Amino acid sequence: MRNACVVARSGRLVALLVAVGCMCVGRPAAGVVRGTPAPEMDHRFDAVGLLFTDQPWAACGGWISGSCVLIDSGTVLVARHSVEDAQRRLPANGSRLHKVRFRRDGDGAANNHFGSGAQWDCAAGYQEIYIQQYIANPAAGVDMVLGVLESEPVGIAPMAIQPSHLVTSGEPVILAGWGFDGTCLGQGEAWTLRTSTGVLPPLRYNSSCCFDFANITYTGNSCLAIPANSNWVVANLHDSGAPLLSPDPDNPTRLRVFGIVTSAYSAQKLSVWNAGGGQPRLDDTPAGRQCVWDFDGDGGITLADLLIFVDRYLVGDPTSDVDGDPGVTPNDLFVYVIGYCRGC
Repeated sequence: MRNACVVARSGRLVALLVAVGCMCVGRPAAGVVRGTPAPEMDHRFDAVGLLFTDQPWAACGGWISGSCVLIDSGTVLVARHSVEDAQRRLPANGSRLHKVRFRRDGDGAANNHFGSGAQWDCAAGYQEIYIQQYIANPAAGVDMVLGVLESEPVGIAPMAIQPSHLVTSGEPVILAGWGFDGTCLGQGEAWTLRTSTGVLPPLRYNSSCCFDFANITYTGNSCLAIPANSNWVVANLHDSGAPLLSPDPDNPTRLRVFGIVTSAYSAQKLSVWNAGGGQPRLDDTPAGRQCVWDFDGDGGITLADLLIFVDRYLVGDPTSDVDGDPGVTPNDLFVYVIGYCRGC
């Protein structure tokens, strides 16, 4: 725990003392099929959202429809089948039919678990933002939609993307999603952000658009036949739209999205969006450590980041507006210092 963060700059009449308790408390939970809960201190996975279809009668005002991932400051990538109707039509823009829950609030507090039954987590520790625009791909069969959010989430860095990624057997892969954790479809504990780390299997199916990330089949009771000694990532119901991530072999803090989950064992490559003529194009973005508090962009959270932020804050620089509200105010300083102390 850091009990205080002190800021000083020589040559300036600036001295700020902010007493902040910097604690991150994790909750015990089961994993995605053979996975583990994403630690609340690990900000790399904050961009993975829980997708709701708005229903006033449902718990906390929403019906869970899948997972998604923030790929730029105000856009999420979702599986089309999670948001279309029975006639494969997308909602009208501005309909406020779907919203995304990000596990971290603007002050840095996280709520990694949505709950179930009588134990719904409807209180603080997250932010929910409606999708205001749905951007489809003109090519049939592309199971991806870009969802433009009504506002940008506060303190959540987008995931880097890599449409150029070449999928190969045996490469390391990480799955991050909000689905059920059981080995049977729709069974087990649900709606905790979990990750599963493994390798891609021998690719029995690998086309220009799609690939299988686990060589599994269903048994007659909709359970997944997973070999006991396999090291594959496996999805479940409501993991549709979850990202498949390629870790940098030289630095595991660096992750890039190269595909999205479309079933318990198959995915579509991000490259299919561009191949189908999707606009805007999805281009590779740097795979540096994604953290909003990293003001100098060096991949770490150090005193230099705090000093840079304070310099910008004191002159009203718009880049120091980190709380999501218009204008640079004392609340931006408060939000930044809490985030800085929590780290990434």
